[in-house]
Amino acid sequence: EQASAYSTIANGGKFREPTCIVTITDSKGTVLVSDEVEETEIYEKNAALMMVDVLKGVLIRGTAAGNYLSNNMPCAGKTGTTDEMKDGWFCGFTKYFTTTVWVGCDNPKKVNNLFGATYPLSIWRPFMEEIHKGLSPKDWDMYVMPNKAKKALDKDDLTTTEEETTEPEMDQQIDDVIDDEPVTEEEVPVTEAPVTEAPVETEAPVTEAPVVTEAPVVPEPVE
Repeated sequence: EQASAYSTIANGGKFREPTCIVTITDSKGTVLVSDEVEETEIYEKNAALMMVDVLKGVLIRGTAAGNYLSNNMPCAGKTGTTDEMKDGWFCGFTKYFTTTVWVGCDNPKKVNNLFGATYPLSIWRPFMEEIHKGLSPKDWDMYVMPNKAKKALDKDDLTTTEEETTEPEMDQQIDDVIDDEPVTEEEVPVTEAPVTEAPVETEAPVTEAPVVTEAPVVPEPVE
């Protein structure tokens, strides 16, 4: 199941039902069953090619660095380790073959130094080297980078978007945000909440005979 999953990526996103049958013929040599299997598109080809490119890096600078196949044979793969080192995986492929290696115990238990890049990889690489002897290197097509990704990688476009905001518009947006923010007591304008000890004249000027309120604002009583 793991091998068929990774072969789907290797085959441009097309899944092929695994089978152990190469061919079946009758006594006269007539082919009754061939190795042709129906393909089902699981991933878009471009997406599969992008994933191939990512998995190539695993064998160059990733967790399986230094285990690239000889003879310049393009290959890709992924290491895997479960908790407590109970399972170790290496799933890798070329344009010719996909091989998956699992190392562990039927009754799960910890295996010392079990990681995807230890025992599984040490089995995968020599096996793949052997079955690729005499085969010419084959590589995958280059994927097409989506436009959005191109813009993100283009240094000149890092500050530019389809809905670019000009500086005046940005300043106005900042002003709007400031106007909408609640004003704290420390920010209250003096004209709205006087804080001086002296009385403040209101819109109705004080007459010669001011009215004494419950809280006089003059320093001495008025006769």
